[in-house]
Amino acid sequence: MSDTSPRHSDPLNSRPYGSSAIISIGIVGVVMAILVLGSLFILNGLGSDDDGDDDQAAIPSPAGTSELVQIVSTATEDGATPTEAGPATASPTNSQGAAPTTAPETSTEAEPVATDPEPTLAEPTATEPVEAPTATDEPAPEPTEPPPPEATATELPLEGAFGFLPPAQLPSGGVASTLTLEYQLGLSLESLPTVGNVNRIIWPIYTLADVEFARDRLALQAAVVEEGVGVYRVDSDRGALFVSPTEIIFRAAGFVDESGMPADAEALASAREWVDLSGFITGSMDAGEIVGRDDTLERIVVKFRPVEPQPNLAPNPSATVTVGPGSTVIEVRIAWPADLESSQYGYSDALDVWREIQNGQGYLEADITSVFATGQLTGVATITDYSTAYTLAGNPTTEQYLVPLVSFHGTARIDQTGDEIPITVSIPVVYFEEGTAG
Repeated sequence: MSDTSPRHSDPLNSRPYGSSAIISIGIVGVVMAILVLGSLFILNGLGSDDDGDDDQAAIPSPAGTSELVQIVSTATEDGATPTEAGPATASPTNSQGAAPTTAPETSTEAEPVATDPEPTLAEPTATEPVEAPTATDEPAPEPTEPPPPEATATELPLEGAFGFLPPAQLPSGGVASTLTLEYQLGLSLESLPTVGNVNRIIWPIYTLADVEFARDRLALQAAVVEEGVGVYRVDSDRGALFVSPTEIIFRAAGFVDESGMPADAEALASAREWVDLSGFITGSMDAGEIVGRDDTLERIVVKFRPVEPQPNLAPNPSATVTVGPGSTVIEVRIAWPADLESSQYGYSDALDVWREIQNGQGYLEADITSVFATGQLTGVATITDYSTAYTLAGNPTTEQYLVPLVSFHGTARIDQTGDEIPITVSIPVVYFEEGTAG
C-alpha cells in the first residue's frame, strides 16, 4: 500500500530551483575578488617608486573587476555571508559588451589598505659607494705656540783625580798696593789653554838613618834625638838641626868671619855644597838664584827649586840658604817633596778669567823703581801674551797641591808720568777649586 501521508520536506530539496547555483556563483565571486585584490596588492608593490610613495591609484583596474563587484553585491543581497575584502577600485569603463551597472561611487584617490605594510626607505647596501671625508672636511687645527726649547745640560770642565781643590795661595801686598791698572786685551782669549796639570805633593818621611847621615856629613858632633814619627833634632856646638816631613831647619852657632861678603857666584856655590852634603833633597834641582842681598846686614839669600813645575809663585817647595861673610852658611830652610802626583784639570771659561783680571783679582808684578812719582799710581795695561805659572793650595798637614795659574804679560803706561813698564798679572784658573786665598 502506498504511503499517502505527506513526507517531511528535505531542506535542500525544498529550496527553489536555482538557489544552489546562486550560492556557487557567490563563492566563486568571492574567490575571484580575493584573487583580484591579491593581484592589486602585488601590482601596488611593483608600482611603488624608489622613494616609497604609493602609486596604486595610477594603476587601472583589470577588465572584469566591475562585474565581480556586481556579482559579489548580488550574492550578498540574496542572503549569502559576505566576505570581507578590501575596497576595490572601479574601472573607469565597464567591460566590453556589459550593461551599465549601478555600483557605489568610490573615491578617485587611492586609500591605503589596512593590510598593506608601511613603506620603508631603502637602506644603502655595502656595494653603494660611501664618500670618504677629505682633508678639507676636517677642521683646521688651531695654531699653537711651539714649546720652549729644553735646557741642555752644560758640559762642565774636566774634574781631576783629586776632586774639589782648596783655594790657591797668592802673594799679598807687593806692587798692587801702590799701582792700580785698567786692563785691555791685545790678544785673543781663544788662544788661552783650557786644561792643565794639578800636582799633589807627597812629603817625605825621614828615618833615623837619614838624619844620622846628614849629621855626619855636616860635621855636627851630637846625638840625634827622635821626637816623633819622622821628627828629629840634633844640637851641637856648630849649630842646631831640626828635621820633619814638611820642613828642615838649620841654624849655625857662634861663627865669626871677617873675610868680607862673597860674590853672588861664590854664595851660590857655597849654598849648593851645603844642600848636596845634607842629602835631604832628592830629584832634580835647578841652579838656584840670588833672591836677596844686603851687604849692610851681610846676608845673601839663595833659593833653589825643583825643576818642575815652574815658575812657582809660592815660597815652597824650595830650599832657601842664607850665606854670610866668608861664604859661611848661616841658615837653611828646606821644604822639598819626595814626589809629585799629577792629574789633569779643566780651566774656567776664559771670559770669566778675564773679568776677574779686570776686577783686580790677579797677582800683579811690576818694577816701578824707575817711575819717579809719589802717591798712588794709576795706568792702562795692554796684555799681549800669557804663560802658565804655579802656586800652592791646601795645607801640608792634610793635603797640599801645586795648582796652575795663567800669567798675563804686557805693558802698562803710567798716567802720572807717561812711563811704560812691563807687567805680569797672574790668576788661578782651575774650575774645581775654591776662591783665591791671600
